[in-house]
Amino acid sequence: MPGQGQRPTKPIYVELSIRTDPDTLWELTQRPWHHQRWDARFSRIDYLNSSSEHLPESGAQEKEESEPVGFRYLLGPTRGPALTGSGVTTAERRRADGQRVSALRFASDSGWSPLQEGAGYWRYLPSRSEDPAADGASADGAPHVTFVTGYDYRSWRWRGSAQLDRFLVRPFVGWLTAWSFAGCGCGRSAGSRRSGRWCTGWPK
Repeated sequence: MPGQGQRPTKPIYVELSIRTDPDTLWELTQRPWHHQRWDARFSRIDYLNSSSEHLPESGAQEKEESEPVGFRYLLGPTRGPALTGSGVTTAERRRADGQRVSALRFASDSGWSPLQEGAGYWRYLPSRSEDPAADGASADGAPHVTFVTGYDYRSWRWRGSAQLDRFLVRPFVGWLTAWSFAGCGCGRSAGSRRSGRWCTGWPK
C-alpha cells in the first residue's frame, strides 16, 4: 500500500521462531476466541460467517485454500469510545512444503483510527534442516515454526499526519505487534520463543 508522504512508508514486518507444532500455532492464531486473548491490537474479534467459527480441527484433512471469511474487530471497551472496523481473511491451508499462509484486508469505521485501511499476511514456516528425519524439529528435537507477519496500511490524510505516522504511530504499531506475538501471548501460549525480530520495513 503506498505511503502518504513524499517518501513511501515502510510496512510492518515481524518474524519469530516459536517452539511448537504448526497445528497448535494455527489454532492459536486463526480462531478468534484464541486470537483476541493474546493480540494487544484487538479487544474483540468476531467472524461474520457462522460456519467460519468451526474451522477444521488440528490434524483433520484440510483444503489447500479456504473460502473468504468476513470479520469485525474492536479495540477499546465494549461500551464507550472504541476503534472498530471490518475486514475479510482468506487462508491457504497447506502447501506441499508444509507452509501455511493467511491473508487479510481491513478497513476502520472510525475516522480517528490511525489504521484507516490496510492488508497483510501471516506465514507459517516449519523448520528446515539438511536431515529429512529432523525436518520441523529444533536442535533439542522439539518442533518449531517460524511465524512471519507483514502488513501495511493507510493512515490519516490530514496535514502533518504522514510525519506523525512515520515517526510515532508506525513504530509503535510495529512494536505492539512484536510484543503481542512474542512477549505476552502467542509465543508463551504455544511454547518457548527461540528468537525473533521486527522492523518497519521489508525483510532483508
